[in-house]
Amino acid sequence: METPDMEWVMNKSLIAISLLQTNWYFTLLTVLEIVIRKTIPDFFEDQLISNLLIIGVISIINYFTLIYKKRWFKYDEEFAAYSKTKNRIINVAILLFYILSFTLFFVSVDIWAKLGHAGKIEGF
Repeated sequence: METPDMEWVMNKSLIAISLLQTNWYFTLLTVLEIVIRKTIPDFFEDQLISNLLIIGVISIINYFTLIYKKRWFKYDEEFAAYSKTKNRIINVAILLFYILSFTLFFVSVDIWAKLGHAGKIEGF
C-alpha cells in the first residue's frame, strides 16, 4: 500500500477538526437558545457573515495549532507507534464521535425549531 501524501493527510485532518469544532459551536449555540428561550443576537445584520467569521476563526486557530511549523507530525508519530488493533479502535471511536455529534446537532435544531414555531423562543 502506498503512503499517502502527508500534506493531503494534514489538510484532511484540518478540515475534519474544523468541521467538528464548528458543529459543536453551532450545537452549543442552539442548546443555549433552547435553555434561555431567547435567540442570541448576531454581530452583524446578516447572520451568514457572523457564521462565516466564526468558521474562519476556528479554521485559522486550527491551522496555527496543527499545520503551522508542521506540529501535526508529533501527533502522526504518536499514532504510528500504536498497534493496528488500537488504531482501528481509535478510528471507529472517532467515526462514532462524528456521527453522534452531527446527530446531536440535528436533534437540537429540531427541538429548537419546534419550540420556535410554537412561540416559546423569544425573537424566533
